[in-house]
Formats: sequence, C-alpha cells, structure tokens
Amino acid sequence: AKAVAGEAAAAAEFEKLYNADTFRAAMRARGIVAEPCGVQWQTDTGIAYDVAVNAQIERAWQQRVPKVMVRIGPKGWKYEIDFSRRPPVQRNTKTQKERPIQRLEGVASRPEKGKLTAVELEEAVRYYIDLCTLPPGPTTPSWTLA
Repeated sequence: AKAVAGEAAAAAEFEKLYNADTFRAAMRARGIVAEPCGVQWQTDTGIAYDVAVNAQIERAWQQRVPKVMVRIGPKGWKYEIDFSRRPPVQRNTKTQKERPIQRLEGVASRPEKGKLTAVELEEAVRYYIDLCTLPPGPTTPSWTLA
C-alpha cells in the first residue's frame, strides 16, 4: 500500500513539473516556436526581406540598436541597416549604395525556416497528450482533450 501511495505521489509531482504547459513554455523559451511579429521590413521598391533577415532587423529595431549588419540574397551580400537615418536605409558595405527601407505593421508573417508555428506546436502537444506520454497541464482546456 505504501508503494502504491508513493507512486501516486511521485506521479502527481511529475505532472506538476512535466506537463503540456511546461512543454509549451520550454519550446518557446528555446526559440523553437516562431512568434508572429506581424511586421514586415521592405525596401522602398516593395521588396520584402526574407523571414530570418526580417526577424533580425525587427529585433534590432525593437532594441533600438542604431545599426545592424545583415546578409541578403543567395550570395550572402553584406548590408548595413542604419536606423539613425530618416527614413532608415540599407547600405551595401562594398559599394556604399543606400536604399530607403520601411517597416509595415499588421502583416501576416511566415515562420522562420526550421521553426514551428504556434499551430504546429499545439498539434504536437495534442499528439503527445493523446499518446498519454505528456500529461495535460493545469491550464490546458478540457475541451481540447476530448
């Protein structure tokens, strides 16, 4: 009887620490889930930056970094994004040619290559809950378990 009670207590303690909620939090903390920013940076000609470069530029802008170096295109051309200019510009570090850039808000964003979307994360969580290998968390709605 003591062994069974001990196992039940251990199982309850395990479920507090390792569950769907803690799994979601761990995946986000490790940067595995692409968080949609809804912002797209593009040149004045309307050419949008790829997802990874867009995220790099947005991070720098959010952190108020005056300049950030990015690599663009299939050959990895080196550009400096200069936020101290109005409007901000992209500058080719080799030719010094500048082009104004702009930030568009409310844009549907694509996930970075190699990252999960929030929907894919939820599908994975549901899959492991259904397999009974991941206990639902205290905040997992019961209707998702049906």
